[in-house]
Amino acid sequence: MTTVKTTVAGVISISKLKTLSGPQLAAIYNELTGESLKRFATREAGIKRVTPVVEAAISRNSDRKTRATNGDRSTAIFDMPVRKATRSFRPGTKRAKLIQMLEKGATRKEIKKAIPAWAKRDDLVYAHVWTIGRYLGFGIKENEKGVIKLVKA
Repeated sequence: MTTVKTTVAGVISISKLKTLSGPQLAAIYNELTGESLKRFATREAGIKRVTPVVEAAISRNSDRKTRATNGDRSTAIFDMPVRKATRSFRPGTKRAKLIQMLEKGATRKEIKKAIPAWAKRDDLVYAHVWTIGRYLGFGIKENEKGVIKLVKA
């Protein structure tokens, strides 16, 4: 595998990095490292710093087995660090139910089964789990068996 999937730029490869703008490079760098870099001094400096990070992500993803979900090949593995919470959630919502499930550990299939509105939409499951990690301050880890779990500070 010579590409890595990101939420910022989709599927990227080392050769595609040269076509991206400075802000796109910073966003990819932030997503893959968990840092909050605002910008690079130059675009070339950005390419120089992002390239090894993308290469590491590519090698990390190629070590894991690609899972089949609903006939679609998905390699997006959650591995998000704990962050400072910038938003909160309301009790009794789908997101609250998802947080309860992830505290115990759940697979994407179990999440889709528990929340019928997301049954046919892998992208909604991914987006909501990502949002929990990004804005609610939880870390998220997914193991090789596909069990997604919250990590608290």
